[in-house]
Amino acid sequence: TETRSRRAASLSSASSPKRRKGISSLTLYSPFYVSDNESGNNRTWSALSSWKRLVPQRNIILFTEDDASCSWLRQNGFKGIRCLLECTHPVLPRQDIGCMAATAARVASTPHLCMINSDIMLLPHFRTYFRRVFVKSNIEEPFMVGQRTNVLQNDRTDFSSPAWEFQVLREAFYRGEVDGACAMDYFVHTKHVWKHISMPGFVTGVWLWDRYLLSEANRNEQITTVDATRAFTAVHLQTEGYMAHEARPYQEFNAEVLRRYQTMALNDEGKIKRSMVVVVVVVVVV
Repeated sequence: TETRSRRAASLSSASSPKRRKGISSLTLYSPFYVSDNESGNNRTWSALSSWKRLVPQRNIILFTEDDASCSWLRQNGFKGIRCLLECTHPVLPRQDIGCMAATAARVASTPHLCMINSDIMLLPHFRTYFRRVFVKSNIEEPFMVGQRTNVLQNDRTDFSSPAWEFQVLREAFYRGEVDGACAMDYFVHTKHVWKHISMPGFVTGVWLWDRYLLSEANRNEQITTVDATRAFTAVHLQTEGYMAHEARPYQEFNAEVLRRYQTMALNDEGKIKRSMVVVVVVVVVV
């Protein structure tokens, strides 16, 4: 099927595990909170553990609202991650995405950043496509995104196995599901991208902000949007009882923010522009 063919190359690339260098020029930033159930925290632990295999822990910035979350990081092997008690919305118990983006760009020492959710596993083959788009290509302002693949997982990933990447990809290949065209939980960009995109105060954990961000990148002539869905598998860890976005609280808040800005302009009924696929073929696959 098409869903399986999207991930076949990624699966084969992970069959021969070997030690690879991290990405020193990239900073990952994300909202973060400690869950009230073990499976939720296992999901976060697995995602963060995959990140620290890609970048130095000092290149990971987590935004949270309480010291308990920072303590959890220190107790679970993430002492080097920067935990910032900033960007909490003044009214809602969520982080302000616009504040996160601006703060990360200000405090990060790297030229490239990635806005990401803390339930997304980034696998080692991510570094290949990152370097091809942001280091080896001639694109002046790339904006790399991709659809997530939903995978049900309640336990922590076993990173002690040398074949852990292959095992995760196998699970995604056979049991995972590629989400909708706008279901994107990672956005890789340069530090200067916010000169071209105005990021309003959406709150985290609710939909619409990702659609807004994608549409703004597509509309801006200074930005080249790169769709890495077919080249890289972003594993979205879900647990039993995962709450769909339409059932979550505060979604109306983001809808109102979107109405105020009136910049929702996704073409082809919400699908990614065809030109993005061309960029992937030229820059990522070759």
